[in-house]
Amino acid sequence: MDRRVNTMIWIRRRQAELSDCVHQAGDDFARAQDWVIDRSSGRFGLGSREYHDPRFDQRKTAVGRRPAAAISSPVVWPVGARP
Repeated sequence: MDRRVNTMIWIRRRQAELSDCVHQAGDDFARAQDWVIDRSSGRFGLGSREYHDPRFDQRKTAVGRRPAAAISSPVVWPVGARP
């Protein structure tokens, strides 16, 4: 049993090292841009990355705070028919 556990630990470490090597350029670029890097396990246990630019959070917040009237579509009146 210990041999299996040790083998799995060894495999997981190698997978993590491989993932870090494959994603190194993307991680470096994301850090230079002050992006958020989300690490997760991908397919077959190899790591995956998601890069997120926090500037887009400001846009979500601004859009979420718009008043309801600004969200609805504008009313178009025919010429001379406005009440």
